[in-house]
Amino acid sequence: AAGSSVTPPRPVDSSAADPSRVDAAVRAALQQAVDVAGAAFAPNESQQEAVAWALGRRLSLIRGPPGTGKTRTAALLVLAALRLPSPHAAAGGGEAGGEASSPSPPPRARVLAVTHSNSAADVLL
Repeated sequence: AAGSSVTPPRPVDSSAADPSRVDAAVRAALQQAVDVAGAAFAPNESQQEAVAWALGRRLSLIRGPPGTGKTRTAALLVLAALRLPSPHAAAGGGEAGGEASSPSPPPRARVLAVTHSNSAADVLL
């Protein structure tokens, strides 16, 4: 129909209950990743914003012209994603069984990273 508009779907965010907490966790994970990367990769403000934005989504795409740091930004994204707190950590695990035993490590995040070439995958890892 002429003149009708379609609203695009919004990203699914399971932690939308407290956006400030999510934002703080994302920023903390990003800062830890930047600290770990050290001199190997010092992201500019735009790259840091792209990583922070992507960490708040279930799916993201990094694209741009050659030489803009896409692969290194993606590597920083993976590093930061692995430093995010697990959504299962707040579920209160470790209370089953009655006796206090050594706490089990928190579940690790899972990240799927796809590249267009083997050389890009090498840099990413």
